[in-house]
Amino acid sequence: MIEIKRFTKAFKDRVLFKDFSLSLPKNGVVALVGQSGCGKTTLLNSIAGLDFDYDGEITIDDINLKGLNEDELMDYRIHNIGYIFQNFNLLNLDDVKTNILLPFESTSNASDLIKERKVDELAKLLGISKLLKQNVNKLSGGEKQRVAIARAMCNSPKVILCDEPTGALDEFNGEQIFNILKDISSKSLIIIATHDLEGVKKIADKIVYLNEEEIKVIDYKNRRHNEERNLLQNNNQVAKASLPARFKLKHSFQKIKAKKYRSLLTNIMLSFSLTGIGLSMILSSSLSNKIKEAFSSIINGNQIVMSLKQDNQNTFSNAYSAPLSKVNEIANKYSYYIEGVGATYLLNFEDFFKDSNEVYVSSTAYKIPLPSLSTRSINDFRWTSDESVMYPYNVSNLNDDQVVLGLTYQDMTNLCFKLQILRNFISLGQYIKDHDLFLTLHIQNDDWQYEDEQLFEVKAVIETSKSIFYHSNHLWNQEVFEKMMMIPSDDDYEHFFPWEMLKVHYFKTYDDPSVLLDALFYDEEYQDYVFERTNYSYHPNLCQINEVCLEKRILIYLADKNCINPGHLNHLLSEESGIENYYFISDFGYASYGANLLSGFAKNLYVSLDENKVLEAVDADEQLIDENNIEISLPDGVIQGNFMNGISGGLRFSSKIDKLIAGREARNNNEIVVSKGLVSLLDDENIGIGKYLYIAGENNEFIDEDARINREYKVEKVVIVGVNDEEDNFLYHNQLWTISFFRDKLGVSSFYLLPKSAIIELDNDVDPNILIQRFEKKYHQYNFTSPINELAGSINSTLEYANVILIAFSVLASLISIMLLGTIVLLNVLESKDEINLFRVIGIKKKDINSMFLYQSLLQGLIAFVVASIEIVLVDFVISKALGESMHVAIGYSFNFVPILVILAFAIVIPLLTTLFIVRISEKKR
Repeated sequence: MIEIKRFTKAFKDRVLFKDFSLSLPKNGVVALVGQSGCGKTTLLNSIAGLDFDYDGEITIDDINLKGLNEDELMDYRIHNIGYIFQNFNLLNLDDVKTNILLPFESTSNASDLIKERKVDELAKLLGISKLLKQNVNKLSGGEKQRVAIARAMCNSPKVILCDEPTGALDEFNGEQIFNILKDISSKSLIIIATHDLEGVKKIADKIVYLNEEEIKVIDYKNRRHNEERNLLQNNNQVAKASLPARFKLKHSFQKIKAKKYRSLLTNIMLSFSLTGIGLSMILSSSLSNKIKEAFSSIINGNQIVMSLKQDNQNTFSNAYSAPLSKVNEIANKYSYYIEGVGATYLLNFEDFFKDSNEVYVSSTAYKIPLPSLSTRSINDFRWTSDESVMYPYNVSNLNDDQVVLGLTYQDMTNLCFKLQILRNFISLGQYIKDHDLFLTLHIQNDDWQYEDEQLFEVKAVIETSKSIFYHSNHLWNQEVFEKMMMIPSDDDYEHFFPWEMLKVHYFKTYDDPSVLLDALFYDEEYQDYVFERTNYSYHPNLCQINEVCLEKRILIYLADKNCINPGHLNHLLSEESGIENYYFISDFGYASYGANLLSGFAKNLYVSLDENKVLEAVDADEQLIDENNIEISLPDGVIQGNFMNGISGGLRFSSKIDKLIAGREARNNNEIVVSKGLVSLLDDENIGIGKYLYIAGENNEFIDEDARINREYKVEKVVIVGVNDEEDNFLYHNQLWTISFFRDKLGVSSFYLLPKSAIIELDNDVDPNILIQRFEKKYHQYNFTSPINELAGSINSTLEYANVILIAFSVLASLISIMLLGTIVLLNVLESKDEINLFRVIGIKKKDINSMFLYQSLLQGLIAFVVASIEIVLVDFVISKALGESMHVAIGYSFNFVPILVILAFAIVIPLLTTLFIVRISEKKR
């Protein structure tokens, strides 16, 4: 049957075969024996039509293999050749039955029943009947080799080529495989390439010894064959072999399942791309109608926005301490409010004097430490004018090396115990009178080679909540640090030397600092200044953490500000009769983006008649990680205010109280006016006058070590004194409330409350366009806009360019899909290299191999299509509903199915074209 004539094969200078000729029978076992590299596998590949790089002829049934084209070779191979490999070469992701039927599926149009019988006969012959539904990757080596033999036999081939079929098996399994091959040799010619001479001697009819010197052939003509087995023949063979679509789909699905995470990611990304394409069509066709329907229902109000022409996200930069000369100038102008001028140093004293920073009594026989006192106590000293009770007597004037000592009760008793006197302030005062009580301040920083001691005489003692120093010199800490200790100071954060101290001056007011702060806010002469109430970060010994500080101190900064001048606003409105209502926009107070329909508090604000419920809402908000998560599950009776939910039932602010139905207007920051709608939500009895309203507002944000945003809140209690006739949720107060309440009641820094813009509220019969023209002529540095007009213009511009933008988005989404699919197909091709070689050896045509990649891509495209269709319907429904709810309008829902058909086309065409392109490129590189 097989004739090998004058076969010559060489690798470089090494000749494996030279004029080798051999005739092989139609059945029986022929063994090719020799060491590795002697040419066994080369000869097998040449007989299989896989290698034509040789001289001579190989004919099978008088057909010269070199005369066949590629498709003819594939048909020859799949009909006539079965191949058994050393490493099995199975489809590991498929089950045993699928592997066995692989060549049979390509060559037979037999019924499923005949195919089942064929598989059952082979499985019974090879002892693998119980493994048919098992995936190959779960089998042992011996079981896999039996499956490989069954696959090779399935088409009843004339020749079965075995390349080291027992090389990966143990002795027992190897002997069983040889016996099986001997059994089937009565029907086919079995050619075995092996180095196991002893094993093959037991079954071979002919042994071909291959070595470099000569090729020796030994016949065993008297060897008897086992009884011939009548296996079911392939009587339904087709001339042109082709894999059925069912196999391709099943195999593709198994590969998708095996790479489930990659497949999941691919399907998700592809579905997003398809969703983008579909949504772009939906939005372009229906968004304009929905927007127009919604806007027509919610645009109301009559306002003018005053803002800087040179808009900058940062309201200030380069903040530094105002010089003492300017501070004194302001103090003289507002002397009615200001008691005096002091200074404070902004640094971490514990790190600054890290090696020693202690105060101790040095006038006794032994040192008495006062651990509650340090250089920070000097920085945070109080003025003696603040206190009227001192022991042994009041002291009005002190030298710089003299102090009045403020002690807590505990620190006083500890000191009296060490001094061996009665433990009370009177006794300690008498001791100070009768003895010289001196304190020593010892400071040290070895990195700077700096060490110093300062001696202070205690003239009196005062009972305080925290131990601290008192002095009559308002700039006493400056005298100590800069003159006595000779440490340089600076007024900004750019130090030339690490031992420079950052200094800021402050006013001390007679009364509540808020009165002076309000006056300075409108003073046009000092618009380059920032006036900051002191807090815990400035004076930790005088203030409580996260509380509005009761100290009457205002720090004075100069800054490069990028905000409006409130004094200009006052001038404008004083020249226009009847316009008194306005409020300010800032980073931590109130925010309004009229053209975007966003209006509300800049940070989360919670109000309720129940303090515990407000605290519960604050606790929930503090657990949020992402700053964009502005909505939380609120307890009943709590209303949230934020610019993101202002138009969707959230809390808003107005200075325009034109429909007061109960009570009166608020007179100070301890009072508030609310809308009728807010009262009805907070109080079922619909009675608001005289009740306390608890307001929780954010006063600080910082990023912790885990890069999470942390928020600090302050809860303030105000009394409801009036109710305005408005169904939405509003708070009402005077024009400065969005600045002063946050500054004086919630403790927000003045740097966070610089006015970025102002909202001027007009009566409905006032034309904003006329006022805008007047305002622009007077102040060229500002923009004056009407949100209603700006919104209308934005809608028109958006609708004009929407189609262009959405079409561009569709193209981009398509390109992303193609790139994504191309990458995945390329990975599949690269990872299927062994599988492609297997199909080629078996005789599966190139078009069938390529179509399997196409089926896999199409299958993923269809899965993505189903997911995308669901996403499109859901997103379209959610957008419609959210648009209606956020704007408090009813929008009818209807769905257009044309986009679904379009993305179905994309889900088919994109995988088809992409796969064909990638496979074509891969073929050239194979």
